[in-house]
Amino acid sequence: MSSIATVPSRVKGKQQDKNVFNGLRAPHLLAKWPIIGILMFMFGGLVFGALTYNLFAHGPLLKWDAALANTLPAIGLKSPAYVKYIMLAGFYVGKDVLNGIDVLLGLYFSINATGGS
Repeated sequence: MSSIATVPSRVKGKQQDKNVFNGLRAPHLLAKWPIIGILMFMFGGLVFGALTYNLFAHGPLLKWDAALANTLPAIGLKSPAYVKYIMLAGFYVGKDVLNGIDVLLGLYFSINATGGS
């Protein structure tokens, strides 16, 4: 003989929310349609494979890349001095912003890995 046991909720007087975000999950669209993530993964892999093949086969993208790599520094050398300082400042600010994002993501993942909230 089996009996059905009900477990009372700890939340009194409030309806429990079933769509609470808990960790790194996709609670809506990607949970309902995981094929979207699989297709994104396959598309990224195909693009990476195409670029790799183009690199090893010395395809047209490699020639275009070499032309850009020679042209852009020449344009940079002809620019005014204040543009060079703005570009240098942008590089260092961007580098520090990325380092800050890295630290924040590291803290977020380390807190969530230990079960904190």
